[in-house]
Amino acid sequence: MTTTSLAKVAADPDGRRAVAELFTEPDFFFRSTIPDLLCAAELHALVPGDALLCRRGARPAGLIWFEPVAAGYPAHFQLHVRFSRACGTEVAAEATRRALRELAAGRPLHRISHEVGAADRCGVDLAGALGLDLEGAVPDLVAAGGGRGPRNYYAKLYREHEDA
Repeated sequence: MTTTSLAKVAADPDGRRAVAELFTEPDFFFRSTIPDLLCAAELHALVPGDALLCRRGARPAGLIWFEPVAAGYPAHFQLHVRFSRACGTEVAAEATRRALRELAAGRPLHRISHEVGAADRCGVDLAGALGLDLEGAVPDLVAAGGGRGPRNYYAKLYREHEDA
């Protein structure tokens, strides 16, 4: 059985190389809908040092980052998450749930928001596996190359003392 580990990108001695490896997949949509058009410096700028690098064994498998929403809402976070195509939805969901539990253990957690392109099957499937509710979609957003597609917005509310 392959073990899954989580560590902050900045704390991983091989973090920058692992991040670069993940972005070799053209549809690795972590904080960008156009990763294949970005240079290495732009890709690394998308990944803050406190983002979590998920590994399956020694291989990088995904990235998770909980971005604080705004100063007045300390218990609300925007979830940025992406896993390699080689990583199944259930493995990705379990790693993300684990990261959520670790986040909730150290601070109040009331709301997680997440957005994903409607045509991004991996992202949509992961949102469903995490139990996020579809709040709405913005239709006809212009995509790279002039295409158009909707953007789905998901969220989950947590009550006080509810497990993440």
